[in-house]
Amino acid sequence: MRVAITGFGGLDEPDSGLSVARSLRAGWQGQLIVHALGYDEMMTSAWMPGVADYLHVLPQPSQGETAVLSRILALNTRYQFDALIPCVDDDIAVFASLAPRLRKAGIKVLIPDQSQFSLLERPRLPDFVFEHQILAPASNHVTKLSDVQKEAERLRFPLLVKHVISGQQLVTSGREAKHVAEKMIGDSEQGVVLQQVVYGDEYSVALVADEQGKSMGQVAIRKLAINDDGESECGTVVDDPWINQFVEDLLGLLKWQGPLELEFVRQTGATQLWLKDIHCRFPNWIILSHWADFNLPLMMLKEMTKSTQNSTGKMAKTGAIYMQGVSESAIPENHLNSLEKLGSAEGINPHGLFSINGDKGRPSSGIIVAITGISTFNMINPGLGIARALRHSTEIEKIYGLNYGTFDSGSFQTNLFDRSFRIPISEEPQELLERLKQVQQTNPIDVLIPSLDGELPKFFAIRQQLEALGISLLLPEEEAFEARSKLNLFTNHRDLGDESVLIPRSFVAYSLNDIYRAMSHFDGPVAIKGPLFGCVKAEHVDDAPAAWDTFNKQGEDRVIVQPWVEGEMIAVATVCNRHHETVSSMTAMKLANCKHGSTWSARQVSLPKLEEIFAAFLKQIKWVGPAEGEFLHDVENDRFFLLEINPRFTGWISFSGETGLNHPLAAVKTALGQTIKKRKNRDNLIFMRSSYAIEIDPIRLASLSVNGQVNNHG
Repeated sequence: MRVAITGFGGLDEPDSGLSVARSLRAGWQGQLIVHALGYDEMMTSAWMPGVADYLHVLPQPSQGETAVLSRILALNTRYQFDALIPCVDDDIAVFASLAPRLRKAGIKVLIPDQSQFSLLERPRLPDFVFEHQILAPASNHVTKLSDVQKEAERLRFPLLVKHVISGQQLVTSGREAKHVAEKMIGDSEQGVVLQQVVYGDEYSVALVADEQGKSMGQVAIRKLAINDDGESECGTVVDDPWINQFVEDLLGLLKWQGPLELEFVRQTGATQLWLKDIHCRFPNWIILSHWADFNLPLMMLKEMTKSTQNSTGKMAKTGAIYMQGVSESAIPENHLNSLEKLGSAEGINPHGLFSINGDKGRPSSGIIVAITGISTFNMINPGLGIARALRHSTEIEKIYGLNYGTFDSGSFQTNLFDRSFRIPISEEPQELLERLKQVQQTNPIDVLIPSLDGELPKFFAIRQQLEALGISLLLPEEEAFEARSKLNLFTNHRDLGDESVLIPRSFVAYSLNDIYRAMSHFDGPVAIKGPLFGCVKAEHVDDAPAAWDTFNKQGEDRVIVQPWVEGEMIAVATVCNRHHETVSSMTAMKLANCKHGSTWSARQVSLPKLEEIFAAFLKQIKWVGPAEGEFLHDVENDRFFLLEINPRFTGWISFSGETGLNHPLAAVKTALGQTIKKRKNRDNLIFMRSSYAIEIDPIRLASLSVNGQVNNHG
C-alpha cells in the first residue's frame, strides 16, 4: 500500500501529517509505503526515523492547482500512489478541487467537494452557525487592516485574531490586534477573523465521514492543558453525549466526506457547547485514536481502498491520554541536498518502524545526572536536548528530570529520563534546597545541570550546600552572569578585540517615547528586545506601540532598541572549565526557527576565528560552564554581530551528541574534575526537531501530580 500524505511542517504548531502517518504505521497490516509531501525542504517531522519512506516537495498551493496536479501526477507515474491524504488547512481547498482528476489517475481521496468545504471556511463560518442557530463565540471577518483596531475594540478583550485559513493569536488590545493582523497577512487583502474568547473546558472531536456522508466514527478529547497560543498540549479521550449529538446534527446539514475536526468550549457548570472552530482535516493528536483502539486514519484508508482488514474497536476507549513532546535527530546532509536539488529524497530508516531516538541503552553503573528545564509547554526547554546528548554516552548510568509542573513533557519521555521529580516554582532558594535534599536522600545525584536562565540565581545561592551534599555543578559566579546580561553587554559597549565581530549600537528605552527617540537614530527597521528574552521587529514607528505593549504585558519596564540587520543566524555553543578556558566549542547555522525563536533545524559550520574571539570574551568575564553566543552574520560585509549570550546550554545541544563533541558530557566530566577525551567530530549532518504526541500512562501522570515524582523504569 502506497499512501501520500501532506502536513509534515508547522514546527512548534505541528501539522497533522506525522500523526496520521504514525496511526497508519501502527494499524495497517502488511507493507505500507509512506510518501511525505511538503511545500519546502523543512518538513522536519517527515525526517523522524521510520516515519516516511520518501519525501517529495510540491509547488506551493499559491502557485495554482495546475502546478500541484502536474507534480503529483509525475510522482504517481513513478510510484503509483494508492491513496492521498491532505493534512494541511492551506491545501484542503486545492485537493478538493483536484479530487476528480486525482481519482481519474487512480489515486483515491476522501474529501468533500468545494461547495461543502467553502461552507466551513473561517470567513464564512459565522454565517453558517448563525443560519443554523449553532451556539458560537461572536466573530467578525474584517477585510481591511485599517478597520481591525476599531472592530477589535467593539468586541470584548481578550480576543483571538485568526488567519482566514489557519493560525491564531490571543490579543488584549485593539492596538495589538492591528499589529498581529499586519504580521499575519502582510499585504494580503483576505483579512482576518476576530473572535471573542469564551472561557471554560475545551474539547476537540475528530471524525471521519464515508462517501455517503455517514459518520464512520469519532474520537472526542477534553483538553487538559492549553498553551499561550491556545493550542492543546495534553488531552484525554472522553465520551460526551452532547458532542455525539452535535456531530450527528452537523453531518445532517452537510454532504461531507473525509476527516473533520471540531473545537468546542463548555462554560463551567453548563452542558451546552460553543463551537469555536472547524478544520477540514485530522488534528495533530489523531495518533491518540489508535491508543484508544479506534484508529480513525486507518478506518479512512480502509474505506478509501475498500480493504477487508480487521476493524478496530466499536468505539474509542475513554481515559487514553496524549501529551505533545519533541524528538530531535541528525540526518545526513546528502538527504536534504537531494530534496533541495531533485525535489525527492529517501526517508530516514525507510521501510522501518517509527522510532524515538535517544535511548542507547543504560550501563549498570556510572554517573547519575539530574537536569532541569524539561518542558515543551510554550517553549522548548534545553533540558531535553541535554538528556538526549547524554544518552549517547556509556558513562551515564541514570538521568533524572527535575520538572516544575505536571505537564512538563520530558517527565514522560522514557527514552530520556529514568525518573522525574517536581521541584518548587518558588523564588525562595531554600525551598529548592530542601526539595533537592529529599531527592538526594533516596536517589543520589552526582551532577546537576540547571538549564533555565531564570533559575540560575537560585542555584548560585545554594551552590555550596548542594556541593556539600555531594552534588557537583558547573556554574559561573554571579558577576560573570551579570556581565553577559543584555543590559550590561549592550550598554557597556565591550570590545571583542576584532573589527569583524561587533556588538550592535543599542539604546535602553524606559517608555514608548524613548523608543521613538531611539528609532530616530537608525535608518530602517529596528529590533526591540526584552532584557531577558523576546525580540520584536519594528519596520516603522507605527509598530513601536504594539512592541512596547508586548513587553509591558510580560512585566518589563524597559527594552533595548537596536538596528535590524539581515543575515545568517549563527550560534556558538561552548563549555568553559573552572579556569575559564573553553574545553569544547561547536558552531551551527540556524536553518529553521519557530516564531518563539527556538531552533528546529541547523547545520554545523566551521568558523574557528569566531569561536576563538568568543572564547576570549568568555575568559575576559571569567565564565564557567555552558554558554551560547548568538550572532548574526552580515554576509554582504562579512561581519558578525553578537546579539546575546545565553548562560546555559542551547536548546539544540543534542546536536553536539550526534556529532560526537557532546557538550553535556563534557560539562558533566568537567564538573566532576575528570579528563575530557578528545572526540572525533562527525560533520555533514543536519539537526532536525519535530513535535510529536506521546502516549501517557494515566497512573504515571497521577503519580507526578499527587506524589511529585514518576518512575519511568520499574
